[in-house]
Amino acid sequence: MTFGNVLKQRIINTVNHKTIGTYYIVLGYWAGLGGSLLSIIIRFELSRPGGYLFFGSGQVYNSVLTMHGVLMIFFIVMPILIGGFEMAFPRVNALSFWFTFVALLMVYQSFFIGGGPGTRSFFRCYNFGVAYCRDWFFVWFTTQNMRSVAVTLDQASIFVWTSYLTSFLLVLSVPVLAGSLLFLLFDRNFNTSFYDTKNGGNPLLYQHLFWFFGHPEVYVIILPVFGIISEAVLFLTDKDRLFGHHMYTAGLDIDTRTYFRAATIIIAIPRAVKIFNCFIFLFTVGGLSGIILRAASLDVVLHDTYYVVAHFHYTLSLGAVYGIFCGFCLWLPYMYGVSFDGLLMIAIFFVFYWY
Repeated sequence: MTFGNVLKQRIINTVNHKTIGTYYIVLGYWAGLGGSLLSIIIRFELSRPGGYLFFGSGQVYNSVLTMHGVLMIFFIVMPILIGGFEMAFPRVNALSFWFTFVALLMVYQSFFIGGGPGTRSFFRCYNFGVAYCRDWFFVWFTTQNMRSVAVTLDQASIFVWTSYLTSFLLVLSVPVLAGSLLFLLFDRNFNTSFYDTKNGGNPLLYQHLFWFFGHPEVYVIILPVFGIISEAVLFLTDKDRLFGHHMYTAGLDIDTRTYFRAATIIIAIPRAVKIFNCFIFLFTVGGLSGIILRAASLDVVLHDTYYVVAHFHYTLSLGAVYGIFCGFCLWLPYMYGVSFDGLLMIAIFFVFYWY
């Protein structure tokens, strides 16, 4: 079999959900490298007044800033968990990955087009928007209709539930983003006036439409992370079933009551660790800083400042990214048969935290 046949049959034409999942991991890895490089460029540019690289060009800086956000949010962020044998509609599921792959290529290619990446966002946004709607619809459809007969929704894992709820949020919010970008495309190229105040349009309409998508997107990103953290705590503590404290009055013998009394007290430790991981360490710093922004008078002062940047990055960097790495450390050994060095993992954690 020639290399071309192998490339076509085993890579391009594959419909296996585990192989496609591997493709997404590799895609996220390369997108993460690009997004991290752009963040370093942004910090280097802001290290002194006037900047080093862009010579005071606000358009180029805004383009790099936009691409950093697009790569980090849209390109880094299992049916086995529900006893299923395959994802629903495997061929269309594979097509969704290639849509996302093409969108990532368009992101990188836009750096070499006149006008910069900030003005060429429509079609790549539609590409990954269509891909994400398809993917999460398949997650919902697979969870709803392709479960094992022995697995009901109330028996599914927390990660399945968070992904299931996320699919509703994404399918409801992404089409609104597509509509707002379509209006913007018409305004720029076909002389319509959806957002043009000179002809009766309203630019606030774009902000309303964008944030109708943007705010649910935060929970689209963070909900699966909460599921990952919960699965990790339950897996590592082996404490996923506890019910005897509801039966103290049912005539249990002394030994059984003693066991469940001790287990009920001990289970509070990993449960508290999960709450600490999910809400205090990962999310609450960003959430508490967001409470300040709900006050309209303060938001007017803090808007477009680094306070908002810090709020957003505390929410995502300390929330989503740490949860993603937790999932890698938990599941990659079972997916690929590899093992991680514990000391190196601890070192990477602290280096990542410092960065």
